[in-house]
Amino acid sequence: MNYRPEIDGLRAIAILLVLFFHANFTLLSGGFIGVDVFFVISGYLITRIILTEVQQGTFSLVRFYERRIRRILPALIFISGICIPFAWIWFLPDDYKSFTNSIKSVATLTSNFHFLGENGYFRKSSALKPLLHTWTLSLEEQYYIIFPLLMLLLKKFSIKTKWIFFLLLGSVSIVFSCITFPHSPLATFYLLPFRGWEFLLGSSCSIFLFKTRKPYQLEWIGLLGLGLIIVPSFIFNETTPFPTFNALYPTVGTALIIIFCDSNTFVGKFLSQKILVGLGIISYSAYLWHQPIFAFYNVLSYQNTKSETYLLLIVLTLVLSFFSWKYIEIPFRNKLSLPRGVSVIFAFLFLGLLYFAGYHSQNSMSGGRKIASSGDTFHDLQVRVGKNSGLDWECREFTHSKKCQRGTHPSVLLWGDSVAMHLAQALETSPTEISFVQMTKAGCAPVQGISIFIKAFGIEKGKKCIEFNENVLQWLETQDSIKTVVISSLFQSLLNYHPLVDLQGNILKKSRNYGLKQFIKTINRIKKMGKTPVIVSPIPQGPFNVGMCLVRHRIDGFSSTKCDFPKNEMKNKVTFKTLKKFKSLTKVVWLDRFICPNGHCDSEREGVFTYMDAIHFSKEGSTLFGKTYDLAGMILER
Repeated sequence: MNYRPEIDGLRAIAILLVLFFHANFTLLSGGFIGVDVFFVISGYLITRIILTEVQQGTFSLVRFYERRIRRILPALIFISGICIPFAWIWFLPDDYKSFTNSIKSVATLTSNFHFLGENGYFRKSSALKPLLHTWTLSLEEQYYIIFPLLMLLLKKFSIKTKWIFFLLLGSVSIVFSCITFPHSPLATFYLLPFRGWEFLLGSSCSIFLFKTRKPYQLEWIGLLGLGLIIVPSFIFNETTPFPTFNALYPTVGTALIIIFCDSNTFVGKFLSQKILVGLGIISYSAYLWHQPIFAFYNVLSYQNTKSETYLLLIVLTLVLSFFSWKYIEIPFRNKLSLPRGVSVIFAFLFLGLLYFAGYHSQNSMSGGRKIASSGDTFHDLQVRVGKNSGLDWECREFTHSKKCQRGTHPSVLLWGDSVAMHLAQALETSPTEISFVQMTKAGCAPVQGISIFIKAFGIEKGKKCIEFNENVLQWLETQDSIKTVVISSLFQSLLNYHPLVDLQGNILKKSRNYGLKQFIKTINRIKKMGKTPVIVSPIPQGPFNVGMCLVRHRIDGFSSTKCDFPKNEMKNKVTFKTLKKFKSLTKVVWLDRFICPNGHCDSEREGVFTYMDAIHFSKEGSTLFGKTYDLAGMILER
């Protein structure tokens, strides 16, 4: 096979997009498409290898798998193993358990299935997962297992027939992806049936070029291809439906460059520059190193990593990548330094050791480890910043459970999303005694008829929110004892950050005014029932994960005052500004006045952690707030 330096240049573009996207450079908000560029390149290269060897009569399935093992596993195993001691030192028990499960999924080549079961790729918590990026490698490995078998089945068919077959199979995959996306966006993101078309597009490029052996030289098509990669990296973002037909832009762009550019075209010459080729050569190692480095630093900085720090981390990533490429990748690829059988045995041996290390360290992780400076155990800290579901875990759905009620004839309804949940302890411990019932659902703002559309959750989540809110309102109409409705939320549906979805599953354009109108209708509907709505603002959102900061400073023996922040740095100023529009419509209780006296927001008071994360009360913080400021009394005061 003739070496094509422009392909390594394409890899360089792909890894740079991924690095800067994960470094939170907002200018490259669509940098995640770099992964799709890699998928097309992978499909192209392995198909070219197989076709060449089949034509020469030298293709061996065993030898193909052995080469893939040499290429992928050594560096993956090494870097995954390096992560274990750092995670053991820095993670709390629940986070460490999640990490060790990801280690085991790496060892069994099923990372994509593991992360499918966790939070979405675009959520903030994903920045704390050192091995999140390995989902793409599992996807590639699964394709590498299946595709050669398909090629053997089609061995007797002509090149043209193979090309038509893979184009048709790819078309089925992308249509399947688009149909499934609204209902299961995470599945379409992580699983091979919905992503396979990207590899197949690369494979089709290889089949298309097989007779000519070299790309067609068309300058304008090469420029178009590069544009289809670069432009989406600037205009796509976490709200862009992806994959779906949107993934065609970077993948078709990559395919056009593969087919119509070589080192003699303008785009080919650009991609063949030494610096890009060099970066492309170490791109696999760079991809492996960047996520653990970024994630561990995010843990230590409680998700407050600055742009200039990320630039230094990128430099560190590239330095480590060079060494792992030179001293791990190259030796394992060299058949002279490590014979075929030996390298495969070593690879599977270390996969087994990696799985055992994940399993054993998970079982040996002691939440009872004490912190010398404070006497706290890791388990204690885990509990103090643990999830706050309010009165009980059952109160996260529409329920008539007695666990979600205080008193026999509740006079107050607590309604909203997770921000409403964290008020339950404050109501329960207020000096003014009230009977109340909690009806809350995470991610569901208390607004009738609409919900926000978040890509990671899909349309079904939005429809369930609408159904939940309607169930609450219909139930409320039948409850004569309830006189006051406490409404609290992040109020994202009132802002212009996300598209909205209605009960029919229609995605509406971003419209702050529509969200506001629906919320006003909701308030008026409650009033018509003869009940008094009271809005309680969220607490000021920290510019970093305040709960994580408190934990880290307790572990490191530093003062918690370092986790305080000025009120003018709170992240949800727009929410507070929006809620001011409702002061004439109904009563609003402003929590920022109590959390941030004198313009300074307290992360801890009287030894109590105020925050669970960046935006929620901890259980003990909510309890202290209720006792100190009498939230129930503020709500009932007319």
